[in-house]
Amino acid sequence: MLLRNQIKRKIYNYRDFWSKFHASLYNQETKDTAGNNKIFNKPWDDVTEKEIQETALILEKDFGGWVFHKHLNLEEKTPWYKLDDPHPKFIKPWIEERK
Repeated sequence: MLLRNQIKRKIYNYRDFWSKFHASLYNQETKDTAGNNKIFNKPWDDVTEKEIQETALILEKDFGGWVFHKHLNLEEKTPWYKLDDPHPKFIKPWIEERK
C-alpha cells in the first residue's frame, strides 16, 4: 500500500507539476491533450480518480518502475529487481556517518 501511494503521488506530480514545469523551461504552452498525457493517453481532464488508483495498483503489481518520457504501455512490463546483497564493506563507514 505504501508503494501504491508513492506511485499515486508520482502520477499526481506528473499531472500537476512536471509537464507544466518542462513546458515552462522552453516557453511553451502546455495543452491538455492525449498526446501530452504519457500515462493515460487522454486529456487529464478526462482522467478519473478511480483510473489513477487502478493504474497505481497495476504499476505496483506488474512494473518495477516506469519513466514517463514515453507513453505508458501496460503490455511492456518492467521487472522488479530485488537486491539481496549487502552494501560493499568500503561504503559502510560512509553510510554510517550519514545516518
